[in-house]
Amino acid sequence: PAMKGGAFHLLGNRADAEDAVQEAFLRIYRSVSRFRGSARLSTWIYRIVGNSAYDLLRRRNDAIVTSRMSRPSTRIWPSTMS
Repeated sequence: PAMKGGAFHLLGNRADAEDAVQEAFLRIYRSVSRFRGSARLSTWIYRIVGNSAYDLLRRRNDAIVTSRMSRPSTRIWPSTMS
């Protein structure tokens, strides 16, 4: 619950928070052998959850920018500028 709560705080959406936590657990599973032990395990896990949430935000923002760029412009520019 605490991990999902932290992700929800960053993302503002329950479904996205659940996706970020799921992605974090996959990352943790894949990289647990690289955990050095110089920090608490919980600190390491929370950092991965935070990074997963930020990655989801970046992907969301990239998708918004891309969709806006792919739309034709509807602006009408004046023929002369004063």
